[in-house]
Amino acid sequence: MDVLWPDVTRATLWKAIEIYAERERRFGKA
Repeated sequence: MDVLWPDVTRATLWKAIEIYAERERRFGKA
């Protein structure tokens, strides 16, 4: 994600959290 910190909105933040959660779910079960 190439978003500068001042440009980060609530939606962008949630998107990042969703992506992170997906990654955690996928690799956390190993």
